[in-house]
Amino acid sequence: MNVFGADSGTSGLVEGAEQSTEDEIATTITNNAVDVLVDTSSADVSVKGPNDTSVDANTLFPANPGASNGADPGTEGTYDNVSHEYVSLVANDVTIVFGEENGLPPNSTLGYNGLFEFIPNSDNSATFDVTFGGSNGGDVLTKVDEKSVSDGAVVSISSSTSSNAKVATETSGKNEDLDISISSSN
Repeated sequence: MNVFGADSGTSGLVEGAEQSTEDEIATTITNNAVDVLVDTSSADVSVKGPNDTSVDANTLFPANPGASNGADPGTEGTYDNVSHEYVSLVANDVTIVFGEENGLPPNSTLGYNGLFEFIPNSDNSATFDVTFGGSNGGDVLTKVDEKSVSDGAVVSISSSTSSNAKVATETSGKNEDLDISISSSN
């Protein structure tokens, strides 16, 4: 499931924009809105980079723009209480892979507790709506918090929270592009 960007980095985020502009947009989203993270701690969930190569999730753990690294003042720290097996979908161009080496049973629906984590990075009073899918999505990732992805599953975020998800499998090799949009709801 390809989530963000196209060939590398945040490429493809904004049609016709330079890579540096797209990188600035991704940084603005993670610094001022909500970072959307995916949990790769399950043996059934992994991520691949833009060149279809396996990626160590720990190298993609998101920095927390609101915290400083105590060992190196002036640098960004990391989020408290979030496993380093979470990967930022906003800041990284990754493909989420369900099954891969271990495989998943064909023609099944699998549930993942806390597959997505949402970290708001701006004013604590701000709330955001994170929408998964809509016209683009719903074949593999079918539900987020029991809301249908094919109908545009919306998760309202006002503080750090996680969401469960359901994935449907068919025979094998099913892929989908998934749109995730973030908007202020206040």
